[in-house]
Amino acid sequence: MSNPTQKKSWAVGALILSLMLAIGVHTYLAFHYYDIEMGEMNSKSVCNINETFNCDAVSASEYSSLFGIPIALWGATTNGILLCLFLFAFLGFSEERERVLRYSFWFATFIAGMSVVMGTISAFLLSTLCLFCIITYGLSVISWISLWVLLEESSLSKLSEDVQRLFVTHRAVLISVALIPALTFLFHFSIRENHSGLDIDKYLEGFIADWKSSELQEFPVDASLYSKATDGAAKMSIVEFADFRCGHCKSAVAGLHAFMANHKGTVEMKFYSFPLDGICNEIIGRKGDGITCHLAKAVYCAARTDTDEAGWKLHDVIFDHQSDFNSMGSVASAAEKVKELSASLIGSYEKLEECIASNETHEAILAQGKLGEKVGVEGTPTIFINGRKIQLGDRVKVLKRVYRELR
Repeated sequence: MSNPTQKKSWAVGALILSLMLAIGVHTYLAFHYYDIEMGEMNSKSVCNINETFNCDAVSASEYSSLFGIPIALWGATTNGILLCLFLFAFLGFSEERERVLRYSFWFATFIAGMSVVMGTISAFLLSTLCLFCIITYGLSVISWISLWVLLEESSLSKLSEDVQRLFVTHRAVLISVALIPALTFLFHFSIRENHSGLDIDKYLEGFIADWKSSELQEFPVDASLYSKATDGAAKMSIVEFADFRCGHCKSAVAGLHAFMANHKGTVEMKFYSFPLDGICNEIIGRKGDGITCHLAKAVYCAARTDTDEAGWKLHDVIFDHQSDFNSMGSVASAAEKVKELSASLIGSYEKLEECIASNETHEAILAQGKLGEKVGVEGTPTIFINGRKIQLGDRVKVLKRVYRELR
């Protein structure tokens, strides 16, 4: 059976490790937030498991930031300050070690309390959970328990005295608390300044003004894919025109999916193919290798020979394997790859293949290209919200701003 000294040694180790891990995970989540906000995500987060556990959706939510700064960055800074405060006491830099440990404990209590708040928001307001966020919640509990073990039980009754000492002999603790917002804002602006993505904040209001004044368009042609609002009539309708071999279109997927996952009750989305190949899009002057057309037809057919969900899944995996399709030189190679990718997504490849080869499907994709020309598509991706074209409409920050405008 372990003695008290061994127990406290384990508590010190657990505390330092949990705080370092928390800083690391929060930092990852913060950079993930910036990538989504600035449209730099070329793939889904590693912690996207299903509709319930979706880090992208949580990052795209209204609750993912405070004063425009990701909650994760606040968490990284706060845990960093707590680690410094604890080490200050543990390494003997304070003559009142026990008191500084108590300050650390109340600090950890605040962090654990905020973890409970954020977890509750995710579970009940978003109905979506972030696996890495849950890990940080668990780490905050470990930190709190570790400090509880390190403290003398009787010392926790000295809260009133500790508060008074803050303003007399322990102003450094108050300074450390004040450093949290100061450092967080400093880190935020430094990251934004050095991030490769566009600083949308500078142009956002202009985008919104242009969107409001743009011509209202109608979309009478059947879309390849359609995602309905689950609560009934949608208050926000997103229409996208994209090409499956377009790099910017691939970058748009993560942001659009994250926003949709977080607003599925009130937002609908239609996906139209706009292949950059004259074989199946008459607005394109030159004819290509036909691969883009085959991919457009495959997604269109997946939704018709199987389900809308199957169509969206094939849409996602094709973009995930975009580099493979871009390196191919023939439709036959692309068809074989589609067959491989669709094996676990659709019930019958034979029906899909038959649909792809049909003249009806070819005409449907041609019609989508003609619709794109009519509504003013000049490149991909092009996004319309409630019938009006909007610049950078695939970016989460733009989508959230429009959503607030419509609310």
